[in-house]
Formats: sequence, C-alpha cells, structure tokens
Amino acid sequence: MIHRIALIALLITCFGGTLPVKPTCGCKSAAPNATTRWGGNEWIAYRQTGVFKSIRGQVVMPFAELNNDILVEVFDQPDYLICEWQDRNPNNCTTTPSANQRRIAACATGKDGQFCFTNLPPGNYELRISKNGEWSPTHVYVSVDPANRKSTAKPIEVTLKIGN
Repeated sequence: MIHRIALIALLITCFGGTLPVKPTCGCKSAAPNATTRWGGNEWIAYRQTGVFKSIRGQVVMPFAELNNDILVEVFDQPDYLICEWQDRNPNNCTTTPSANQRRIAACATGKDGQFCFTNLPPGNYELRISKNGEWSPTHVYVSVDPANRKSTAKPIEVTLKIGN
C-alpha cells in the first residue's frame, strides 16, 4: 500500500497535479511518427460551440467500415482557426498553425470511430481529424474547462468529407 501511495505522489509531482493525456474509449494510441494525413483538396475548419469537460466524441463516415484507423489529434495554440477572414486579408489570417504549436495527444480510432481525451487542462485546443485517401482533414476549435460547472460532457461529432 505504501508503494502505491508513493507511486501516485510521484506521478502527481512529475505531472504537476494532472496525469498525462491519454486516449480512452476504443481509440488506440497513435504511432509516435503518425502525422496528419493530408488527403482531399478542401480545408475544413469550424468552432465547436460551448465549453467541454474533455474532448470526446465520434467520427462519422458515410459507411461504418470506414471508421477504423482515423487519426485524431489534439494540438495547443488553435487560434489561427478562428481568424476573421476579410477581403485582402487585413487580419493576416492563415491556414498554417504557429511554428510553436505542439501535439498534445493522438489516437487512431477503432471500428466505432470513437475518441476520448481526458485530463486536459483548461484551455483552447485544435482537434484535427484525418484519414488516408481523398478525405479532407477537419480542424475543430474546442474550449475545455473540466472544473467549470457549465461545461458540457456531451460528445463532439465530426464528419469527414471527401475532397472534390
């Protein structure tokens, strides 16, 4: 029992009071060298309304057999996704993330297309979903605050679209 308590104390000390972000559900850890799969020819980005307790949900494909092995990634510094585009681009909007952006977690979906990332500290994140082939990657701006009583636990549903 003392060893178990010492291990928990060590984990809390090493990770600043939070455990590392790991995928749960049927999502399996992505290979360390797995990177966004740039398929189709469209750039799809949107802001998910509301504040969430964690990032969890399901990728929806036109046919269920396509749900397997979809790469789901969580990145910090998502603000480039919500830049207000205008004529002549006075806000210097871009479809390129900051050079300092880093991947926080990643997983590959199972046959059910589900993904879950828990233990995320409060903040804004980019949820990036991609699949090999002609599928256009989808970028979702998500706000997370697990301690906020008004945060929702509802799942996020993302549909991948085939490029034109």
